[in-house]
Amino acid sequence: MSNMGQKVFIEFGVGNLFDTFTKIKALSNYYTITIDKKYSKLFPKNEHLVDKYIVGDWREDYDIPLADEWVCVACFEHIKPNEVDDCIQGIIKKIKKDSIGHLHIDLTDHQGGFDHYNPILYKEKNYNSAYLNTISNTEWYKIFENYFNFEYVEKYFENTSEYVKCINFNNMKVKSI
Repeated sequence: MSNMGQKVFIEFGVGNLFDTFTKIKALSNYYTITIDKKYSKLFPKNEHLVDKYIVGDWREDYDIPLADEWVCVACFEHIKPNEVDDCIQGIIKKIKKDSIGHLHIDLTDHQGGFDHYNPILYKEKNYNSAYLNTISNTEWYKIFENYFNFEYVEKYFENTSEYVKCINFNNMKVKSI
């Protein structure tokens, strides 16, 4: 468990910025926790930054302190639509009511395009068997506004504004019930 008075930071899923967020918090004397479904290849070189690494589903219950701050980067696009609400509830159960979170969703096919919105192209390319949902930026906004207050940012590729490349939910706070 964390030291008395030490703030807690949880990373839900190991995204491509794992070493960035966790390093900043570790160097700021946070007690750092990472929960991911599998053992990340990024973990060994960053092991010294993580106080507790849990291989498992963040929907499950764990004996960990509640987070003061948290992040989830490039994970929700891999979650099946019928599991999204349970995943959000799993996060909420592990954070303090006044905690602040940041969430990033990559809306691309992870190959620089948007082929996963076309079932034929998606099946042909296989995408290393990594599941990608097709929830749109507007749908994500509606989903998260049910649970959180936040600042919302859409980002586009430089050469086109046809599709939203990614979305960020910043300064997320759980809504009062």
